[in-house]
Amino acid sequence: MRLGIFANTQKPLVGDVIPGVVKWLRANGAEVVVEKEAAETLHLDVPSAARDELGAQVDLVLAFGGDGTFLAAARDVGPSEVPILGVNLGGLGFLAGVTVGELYPSLEDVLKGNYEILERMIIRAEVEGEDDLVFNCLNDIVIDRGGSPRIAQIETTVDGAYLNTYVADGVIVATPTGSTAYSLSAGGPIVVPTMDAIVLTPLCPHTLSARTVVLSADSVVTARGYCEDGSLLLSADGQVAYRLGNGQSVTIRRGDYNVRWVWTRRKSFYELLRHKLNWGRDLRRG
Repeated sequence: MRLGIFANTQKPLVGDVIPGVVKWLRANGAEVVVEKEAAETLHLDVPSAARDELGAQVDLVLAFGGDGTFLAAARDVGPSEVPILGVNLGGLGFLAGVTVGELYPSLEDVLKGNYEILERMIIRAEVEGEDDLVFNCLNDIVIDRGGSPRIAQIETTVDGAYLNTYVADGVIVATPTGSTAYSLSAGGPIVVPTMDAIVLTPLCPHTLSARTVVLSADSVVTARGYCEDGSLLLSADGQVAYRLGNGQSVTIRRGDYNVRWVWTRRKSFYELLRHKLNWGRDLRRG
């Protein structure tokens, strides 16, 4: 089996964990290819590949970092539809679900084939007047007032039918995977990540009746924003940003491929929810 390693080299544990993983994988008969920047930073004497070429050269990618690292891996290697296993060296870890303590048992599962691949849909955003500008996102597209103190007005349509003009800080268009990210913080629902749906959540709306709408995965959402000082900002998965012009529309639809998420059966999505959201714990007791 040929495994790729994708890593956030800014994480303090990366330098301690990855050399040992490379050594262990090779000792257990696996071939290893490391993303080029990580290989150079960690001084690893292994085959390497550029981020956007790694997925085509391996059978499975190990993404070491946090959820942000998994999102970056999904963007760079996801189009090749190579399966991705996230290893959490950061904080929350909804996507990078394998902890350091679970790492080597999970790697044993991978080498033995004891895992499942779960398909997770992405969304694709295109900006009016920018034919070559496309954002593929596993979590969400956010259109907001971009740091301006002025409120935004965002006119939205679904499949060409007018839905609402949100007077708000912005709107979040999320996948089921992204439903437990920014959308959840803004009051949106938790959606099981293997479902096919698009979640539209207003961000701090100035009308109490404005609520999240869960749409069919085949829906096409168009958002056209206006702000008094023209400071609207589009952000893709919280990692890539683009400054929008007043009245410039963004069209969001299901993407052309799925991200293939590796589940080693060591915990269910519901167990992950309970753990990350502290369900079942009496927080009054500290």
